Amino acid sequence: MVYHSWADFRPSKGFLGLNPHYLLTWGILANPRNRKYKNGPDIRPLKPLGTQNVRYASLLNTGKEIEEFSEISSSLASGSIEEYLHFSGLTASVDPLWNLYYKRELSPLLNYNGRPLDAAPERAKETLNNSNSLQWYNEQMHILQERLEINLKEDINRGARIMGHHRILLDFIELQRRWTNILQEATKRTDRLQVIHHHTQTTDSIRISWRDWTSSSNQQIMREVISKARLK
Repeated sequence: MVYHSWADFRPSKGFLGLNPHYLLTWGILANPRNRKYKNGPDIRPLKPLGTQNVRYASLLNTGKEIEEFSEISSSLASGSIEEYLHFSGLTASVDPLWNLYYKRELSPLLNYNGRPLDAAPERAKETLNNSNSLQWYNEQMHILQERLEINLKEDINRGARIMGHHRILLDFIELQRRWTNILQEATKRTDRLQVIHHHTQTTDSIRISWRDWTSSSNQQIMREVISKARLK
């Protein structure tokens, strides 16, 4: 296993080859296989190209490969974690764009309680209460709520999730526009009904029987209409 020299185990011949250490190790008195080894090839494991040195070199090379594979594995692991966080629905609620914009814009949808007439004008409530328009609006709001909940929980690409938020926001804006028009029309309808009801009241109107009809009856009725119009 030595690298450079055999020290006492490879003694010199000495004077006339009579060194007893040499004679017992390599000379006539030595085991024949010693002389065979002496005259044969160098089989030292630690010689420059010896088996042990080859093992050491192979081990060093294997260690470098192991380090490279370890770096690749670490890179793949970190990439997998980033990709998982990029796709997972568990991280959708902490997305910066969601928290900075879409969460605020869609808060009426997130907090919808199913009672849209609570904030409506009183005149519109009379017309829309238990109406088909009210049922339609509730159904559309619940559909948008379900779409938003699925978009927040599903494992999808972040870009696709943001686009889903944006489409829901556009649909929500359009729904609110239509609901505002419905409230305005309901308010106008209530006002018209009140006007009609007021004009159809006959409390103070003149009722003339056909038996009491005279030529001045038309003039009397006209004067009453004109006076009421001036009061209004």
